Amino acid sequence: MKGGLSFGSNNNEALYCAAALGIKLDLSENSQTFFGGIQYSKDQEKYTPNWPVHQDDITSIDVCGDKTKTLAVTGETGAKSTVHVWDYSNMQSVNRFDLGDKCKGVASVSISPCARYVATVDQSNDHNVSVFNVSKKKPIFSVSAGNDAISVIRWSRKTNDLRFAALTSRSIQFWSPADSSKKLFKNGAFGPNNSQTKFNCVSFD
Repeated sequence: MKGGLSFGSNNNEALYCAAALGIKLDLSENSQTFFGGIQYSKDQEKYTPNWPVHQDDITSIDVCGDKTKTLAVTGETGAKSTVHVWDYSNMQSVNRFDLGDKCKGVASVSISPCARYVATVDQSNDHNVSVFNVSKKKPIFSVSAGNDAISVIRWSRKTNDLRFAALTSRSIQFWSPADSSKKLFKNGAFGPNNSQTKFNCVSFD
């Protein structure tokens, strides 16, 4: 799982996932609350349209960097993968986005520090990167990131900075969705010899 454990708005709560559940652990009370876990009826199909919580295993989680906002975003695996934004103060859904039938699961998700945007990357052969507007409940764009699978995406933590980093096994990409030149991303440089190694994680301070 990408971004498998995070603190919430304070150091007394930890957020993580298990199977299709988002979980908040209250460290002071040693108690858990859950996003998800709605029971299916006996004859219900596995993937029900517009289901308010995850219907398959969660593969990625991220928490808004602005501690005044209690929002988390999670993405799931499966044929009908969805991304859910939820409020961990009450464990209720805020919004959901469907990635379509061809995405083959969510590789990574990230929420901007202003909590207005969510970025995702799918596990399709095109490795599509998508950005969604949370409050307006609509996609901003969805484009192929190239041949290499992206394992992690993370927004800049600077207030109102609409940039994020995406990591493949052999490169790092810097995305600028608000760039007026429409050049959405460029690859990072690695010194005078451009020497590279394999990468496992990225954090954008």
